[in-house]
Amino acid sequence: MCFPWLSSLTYLYEVATHIKGIGKPTALYYFGDCDPSGDDAAKQTDLGLRKQGATFEFTRVAVTLEQIEKLNLPTRPTKMTDSRAKRWGAHPSAELDGLPAPIFRRLIRTCIEGNIDWTEWDCPES
Repeated sequence: MCFPWLSSLTYLYEVATHIKGIGKPTALYYFGDCDPSGDDAAKQTDLGLRKQGATFEFTRVAVTLEQIEKLNLPTRPTKMTDSRAKRWGAHPSAELDGLPAPIFRRLIRTCIEGNIDWTEWDCPES
């Protein structure tokens, strides 16, 4: 399942119910902006799903402060109208769509392939 934005308690409840019904280890990968709002969305999604009783591994994949520096991603001023901006401090802000497509695809592929049990497949690991 893809959860582009987990904003409402109802939706969090529905996703948590789905995760609990899977009956297998679940991994959630977060891709979002590196700014106060994106940081808060990641934290609130993780916390909100856990409060609903879901058990999973949560990984923020992109965009991270380390990626901004390592990949020399384009940055923008942090929106000072955001109430969380003060806690963000002097950290740069960057949009997810500033991540080059080949890198974005590679990150997604790594997340997916990291969960494949290659012994169950007839093909060798990529």
